[in-house]
Amino acid sequence: MPGKMNMDESNKLVLQIVNKIEHIIHRKLSNDEENLVISCIYKSRGTTFRSHDYCVDTIVNTVLSELQLSYQSNHLDTHEIMKRSIESNEPHNFHNFHNHHDESKDTSNNNKVNVESFFGVSDFSSIVKKLNTPSSSVNTAYLVLDTRYKILNNEKTKFSWGHINNLIRTQGTCNSVGDIRDIISIGLMPFRMPYSKSADTPYKRISVLIEEMSNQSFVAHEDCQYHFICSINDKNPSPGWIELETDKHCHGEYKFNKPITTINTITLSLGSPIEPIVFDTDRLSGSIINYTNPTTIQFQTNHNLLTNDIVYITNYNTINPYAHNNIINQMNIKSGILATVSTLNTITIPIDTSLLKYILTGTVTTYTNLVNITGVGTLFLNELIIGDRIFITNGANVQSFTIESILTDTSLIVTSPYLGIDGIGLQAQKNNILSDVIQVYFGSKRIFFNLELKYLSN
Repeated sequence: MPGKMNMDESNKLVLQIVNKIEHIIHRKLSNDEENLVISCIYKSRGTTFRSHDYCVDTIVNTVLSELQLSYQSNHLDTHEIMKRSIESNEPHNFHNFHNHHDESKDTSNNNKVNVESFFGVSDFSSIVKKLNTPSSSVNTAYLVLDTRYKILNNEKTKFSWGHINNLIRTQGTCNSVGDIRDIISIGLMPFRMPYSKSADTPYKRISVLIEEMSNQSFVAHEDCQYHFICSINDKNPSPGWIELETDKHCHGEYKFNKPITTINTITLSLGSPIEPIVFDTDRLSGSIINYTNPTTIQFQTNHNLLTNDIVYITNYNTINPYAHNNIINQMNIKSGILATVSTLNTITIPIDTSLLKYILTGTVTTYTNLVNITGVGTLFLNELIIGDRIFITNGANVQSFTIESILTDTSLIVTSPYLGIDGIGLQAQKNNILSDVIQVYFGSKRIFFNLELKYLSN
């Protein structure tokens, strides 16, 4: 594809088209008519004009059609005129257009011009519309709707995201770059969804509705609306998953009769194909009950997971992140963690968290209002580092301390004084946990919806 035209080339193109039109209509163009020509050229994809003579003919005939409409009150089929003009490759006289319009359509010539390669559209009516409103062009944007990052709610039949037109990604958002408005079509690419009993029907079809755009959609009986119908591909089924194909129905694209002005939120609901599909819970709050290797996580309800399912933990941290950076990275790994099912409400993950929380070796002695702690049979140098937190229990009194310095295996200094009564032979626990409670997302319930949006932009 050649690069952009310089000014001299652009001027030559304008003169070429103006001269050709004036030759056809046997008169000079007015200033307004010349401006129409210039607008069609400069605000369309002029980069291809030099190598495609039929592009020049297209603009010539489009301008002629506009002139004809301005002088005649009767309706002309501009689409048919342009089609005849390009397919016949014969010179067209401005005064003969009306006669061509009255003739029956000629279907003997099956030659087609690939206008999509230089205008980005596939039919001549779209070319006319595009040239007549050259300030608008069709752009494409792509959205990834990831159910892991949906708006958090208790819905089990739909997924929602807020649309943000920048790269700041947060929970509950989907992102694009630029102002997407005046959407003329949306395409849905093939995807997979977790198995759901409510989706397993003899119809082998899954419907998808974008609820914010339901005023333009397929309308079926039983109060059902949808934008896409997907076929279930069960030739090579993956255990626990349903593979869905979209391109067999309307090529996976829904075209809007009236552009959708703007898009602030996107909510998807799925049906089978009429009845709503109910999905399993895809995340739960869990508690680490054993800081060992492997680590045990317990949930309050049935997790519905299988061994080797992937789970994700986000934003995990400790009191002393510098000391436990390796554990933190393993817990927050972006690729997820393989889980092993222990019971209906417990799993284990192959991460050693034993260094985060355990009873220190030996016993300690404390004195009121002092920051010095002495130990008997302790291993302070091996088991603690500066910044660690310990808990000392003296009867009903439990007090936490942060390590300021470690002098020997049996002597250390903390950042705040001991406030209880003097104690000898007390138990101390290392505990760097911010909280035992963590948020766990189930990768086996994750869906990626990839959307292609075509929209008009100035």
